Formats: sequence, structure tokens, C-alpha cells
Amino acid sequence: MSNESGDNNATGACPFGHGAGKPNKRTTSRDWWPEALSLTSLNQHSPRSNPYGGDFNYAAAFESLDLDAVIADLHQVMTDSQDWWPADFGHYGGLMIRLAWHSAGTYRITDGRGGAGGGQQNPYQAYIDAEKKRRKGLRAKKKKLGVELKKLRRKYKKVDREVKGMEQSSTTLIEKSGGKLALKPPTWPPGSANPPPAEVAGGSGPPAAGGNEATPAGGGDTPAEPVEVVIDNNDISNISGVGNWNVVQSGQGAVNGTLMHDGNAEKGKMELTYTVTLPRAGNYNVFFNNMGHPDSATNVPIEIVHADGSTSVLINQRAGGMGWIKMGSFRFTTSAPAKVILRTTNTDGYVLMDAVKFVSP
Repeated sequence: MSNESGDNNATGACPFGHGAGKPNKRTTSRDWWPEALSLTSLNQHSPRSNPYGGDFNYAAAFESLDLDAVIADLHQVMTDSQDWWPADFGHYGGLMIRLAWHSAGTYRITDGRGGAGGGQQNPYQAYIDAEKKRRKGLRAKKKKLGVELKKLRRKYKKVDREVKGMEQSSTTLIEKSGGKLALKPPTWPPGSANPPPAEVAGGSGPPAAGGNEATPAGGGDTPAEPVEVVIDNNDISNISGVGNWNVVQSGQGAVNGTLMHDGNAEKGKMELTYTVTLPRAGNYNVFFNNMGHPDSATNVPIEIVHADGSTSVLINQRAGGMGWIKMGSFRFTTSAPAKVILRTTNTDGYVLMDAVKFVSP
């Protein structure tokens, strides 16, 4: 339905946001620097997010899970229509898919909800809270449905995150409702204990039989697939920093919705280093994801450490526009990590850092 009045609280609209992100809404300083927002609820790498202790092996616990039983239980709950809230067409699928959307990992600056990427979202309760003002009559019903999901969480105990986070719920419901799901090919060898240090796109896939990597371009009859490696500021294992960097939400061009900035302070005392071992030796184009904010610095020094030494470039973050800026093409090996080092020395504005990208030709 069209909403000519521009009211964001029309039926079917998310009750939060209240105009944020509208095309005709002017970007304010709060959109870029919401320092007043408390990020403590994210609790990344906090003991509060790991109630089972540092020795708990989630991967091993998940391997012990009977996933078919989880799916069967979820299907039973979703098709057991209750008289206190009859399911549409006898299935709660539509509701739970929307709940999964609400817990898809976003962190909304308007109300501070989110963070499902860390398994910390309480989606059924968060959605109840979000709908509270507009649809009070449904609150008790949603609580009852939340109780049914909590029963499944108790049943599966330490591996309840697959139920709590709604990922398995939404996947099961899409399939049971006749939908089709596509799976991304694996980008690291089967049986690896941990994923690679950064996301590898472009279909590089696991090594060929015998441990040999794909044949580099020009080195055989079959050219290698292009490799793209993205390191975001959220990839904590690949980033080290000096100084008090601010992490903020940004829905305008930032990879995964967040970026970091120096607060336009402590110039020369702050730096960030992005480190990654690339999956294949050779030449890579190296890019920097720019925000193009008018308060950004025009002279941000960035150093790229590669197989032939290091190269320093200056990035104009103010006039560079929004999107990927190529910093150059460099040779890298698999025996030494690639590094991108951003510094704030003598910069004339806010220094922003989001993501870097390595792309093989």
C-alpha cells in the first residue's frame, strides 16, 4: 500500500526508525556520529556472552546436535495453531520469518536493539518491545509463542543458539512453506576447525586433491578463479589498533553497517592495522572503502605492506566519494601476511576506517 502521508507507522511498517533513512531526510551529525548511543549491549567477546566458560567448544557441541530433531520440533511448534492466536493458513511461518528479519544482525541506532551476529539478540522479546506502542493487543500472544521457543532452547541446552537466534527457525519455515534455499559453496577446506581470517569470495573453494592450490593465471591450461578478500572493521581477529577508536553505525555505504573514526583527536597517536594472509600468491589490486563524508580528512596516510616492501599513499576521504578507492596493485605471497596500516598523523579532519579489499586480476 502507498502511504502518501509519509507516516512511517503505517500498518505493516517497522514501528521503529520513524523516518530514519527516508530519501528526503537530510543527513545529520547524529547519523554519522551517534556518540550518545550506548554500545554496551553488544558485549562482544565479553564473558557475559559466554555463560559456559572459556573452555566451551561450541563447534563440538553443535556436532553432537541431532539437527533433524531440531527441525522436526520447530515444524511441530510452527504448525500447532493455538486458539489464543490462530496461525495464518495453519502455519506461523510468516511471523517467524519476520522475527528472523528483526534479529538478522542489524543494530538499530533508533532504539539500540540488535546484535544477533553475536548470538545475543532475544528476537521474540525484542519484537514484542518494538511493537508495544502500536500493537498492544498482540504482546501477550507473542509472549506465549516465545514460551514455546524457550521450551526448545531448554531441550537443546548448550546449542540453543541455533533456535534462539532464529536462523534455523527461518530456514526450516521457508523450506516447509515451499521456498527454495541456495547455499554458498564452501570457501575453506572441509574439516577446518576455524573459518579463514577474512571472507574469501570469487569461488576460490577448497584446495584441490593433494593439497595443491588452484593454478595461477598463465601457469597452466585452466586460469585461476579471481580471488576477492574483504577485511572489515568488525573482523576483530584481523585488526589491531593503537588509540581510542570510536565504532559507530552507518547505513550509508559501510560494509556490515559499521565504521571506525578517530574523533578528530589525538592526531599522530592513533593507527589501525589490517592483517591477512592471502589464499594465493600473486598480484592484487588493493582498495579502501571510502565514506566521502564532508568532515573527513583530505590527507589520510595509508601504508600497504607487500612482498616487495611497503608503499605509502594519501587518501582524500572528503572528496573521494563513497565507495571503493583503488590504492594500487602489489605483489603478495602466502608466506608473509599482507598489511594495510592507516595512521592519523597531521590529518585535517575525521579519519574514517571501514574495510579494505584485495582483488586478484
